[in-house]
Amino acid sequence: MTLTELQQKKLKKLFDAYDFDSSQSLAKSDFESFIGDLTSKLEYQKGSADYQRVESELLEFWNGLEQKAGLSPDGEVTLEAWLSYFDNLLLDENFPSAGIDYGVNLIFNIIDKDGDDKISLEEYTQLLKSWKISDSEVSGIYSKLDLNGDGSLSREELKQLYHDFYYSNDPDAPGNSIHGLVA
Repeated sequence: MTLTELQQKKLKKLFDAYDFDSSQSLAKSDFESFIGDLTSKLEYQKGSADYQRVESELLEFWNGLEQKAGLSPDGEVTLEAWLSYFDNLLLDENFPSAGIDYGVNLIFNIIDKDGDDKISLEEYTQLLKSWKISDSEVSGIYSKLDLNGDGSLSREELKQLYHDFYYSNDPDAPGNSIHGLVA
């Protein structure tokens, strides 16, 4: 495995965010629970176009993960498989552009409630809370992420933050906190 210790910590934080039942493995049910929690926080009614968009985007992510990460005999993705999946993904020369663009578009499609092509503190807060980030962490995280200090996250800021999240070994890089503070 070529992932650094810091990359492994960051990816473990993301794994834990999706491990909705804290079982130390990811299953489709974790993503379904995450979808229910996030759509509730965003006040998307079940069956609405907004709800269906979130459900479609996140289940597509799960399906891709399920196909490429390698499942345990129980049909789940273990932390080891998750890290191996990202180890391979980050070595793909297309990932820094296409993969990060996909992730940024996914986030915008899910939480940009007002469609202004910016992620507000309120919108990002709902995502962080669904990733089980405490209220006390949320405001400190957002201020680190808002690179230009304008009170919102643009697509370009989010691309830079995700690039830092995946590739930076600087423990102070702002993108390290995109899924919560990394200990």
